[in-house]
Amino acid sequence: MGSSGAAVPWSTQPLLLVIALSAAAVLVLGLGVLLARIRSARRRQAAALARRFEGATVVAAERRAAFLGLRSRGPFQVRGNGVLVLTPEELFFSLLLPGRELSIPLTSITGVSTARSFLGKSVGRELLVVEFTGEDGTPDAAAWSVADLPRWRAALEEVR
Repeated sequence: MGSSGAAVPWSTQPLLLVIALSAAAVLVLGLGVLLARIRSARRRQAAALARRFEGATVVAAERRAAFLGLRSRGPFQVRGNGVLVLTPEELFFSLLLPGRELSIPLTSITGVSTARSFLGKSVGRELLVVEFTGEDGTPDAAAWSVADLPRWRAALEEVR
């Protein structure tokens, strides 16, 4: 009697089970490490922002703004989540991972609008698009997905 080749011999089934369980354990452990790193980064970011804006007037803030990028950097940049803060002097964004920051003085903002996509990227809803003049004098723009888009547009128009 020959084997059909489709069945796994009984002697290798326990080995396959051990391999599958080990792979699942590694994935769960990796996910736990990633979540711990994100929580730690959020705590560091919150502490840094509290220091930076201590005593400042915060007009609006969004803890989970989704950044879609800067026009000047083109479509091949990593987008990410972070904190967006509006004060009477600046629009400030702190990207969670990696910890990058963007500060746009309100005096350099040339326009505020909405769009369904930015740099070929979309999140399935309208985006806040801020056009501004960069430090080198060239026009630029940035876009975010925020929870309350009408409130952000109104706040930006009010402080400008």
